[in-house]
Amino acid sequence: IQKTVKVSFDLKRLALDIIKGHYYDFYDTCEVLSAEMADHRRIRREPDLMKARLPLRDKTSDLFDLTNRFAGIGVNALTIIHNVRDGKGKKGSYFLLHKRSGNVAEGIGNYHVVPAGSYQPATVEFPERVEEIDRNLNFTVVRELGEELLGEEEFSDLFSSELVTAYRKIPPAELIGIGFDPLNTKTEIMACLTLDAETTNLFGGKTTAEEIQDQLTSTYEGQVSLKELTRPMIRQFRDNPMSIPAFRQILTVVLEHGQRFGVR
Repeated sequence: IQKTVKVSFDLKRLALDIIKGHYYDFYDTCEVLSAEMADHRRIRREPDLMKARLPLRDKTSDLFDLTNRFAGIGVNALTIIHNVRDGKGKKGSYFLLHKRSGNVAEGIGNYHVVPAGSYQPATVEFPERVEEIDRNLNFTVVRELGEELLGEEEFSDLFSSELVTAYRKIPPAELIGIGFDPLNTKTEIMACLTLDAETTNLFGGKTTAEEIQDQLTSTYEGQVSLKELTRPMIRQFRDNPMSIPAFRQILTVVLEHGQRFGVR
């Protein structure tokens, strides 16, 4: 797992300066903020945050000071599939919804995009030696796509031939933005992955909503379902408090630029 220490961007690219660490570094400095807030709101039942004593959060009050915590990098891509046929043969656009199970470390029971996961370089000697594939966050998108969508076991070898082959078949995700999770202050990269049911082999050549849904495998991380890419459906999950903040923000952007993303 990696930590962001600096973010810079221009009209052509987004650059992250990162350092190497461990998952529990994130837990001890970021996810612990979620526990502190849960204790305040759910256990102590204190409604007023302005009068709250939250010493851990106070230490990280400057979110843009990335030296005060291990802000691990989450990569979140909303998958949109075009040219999916309904029961009457009519083509339409759909998106994938992930209901996270109780087995995951973050966002238990919440709704989220799929694929979503932490940036994890494949190069053992990282950051002393950086392979070109580690510079592209689409590699994380493809890895999580296999694990969360198709039921692949977690890749122990991040340079496996199967993963590299899949990487070459999946189109690159489109960057939407970057932000901080308001609860645990994690760095969240938001994107959109657009697929065409008629040309992608991801679903075994299936093109109807029913057939694609049957291809979606439930894993220990949760269940994935196919939802119509319509304004009412997007609003439903954008406004749902059980939706993870990064997911809600992605849906906000998709809704604002509905024509570009194929929203009906």
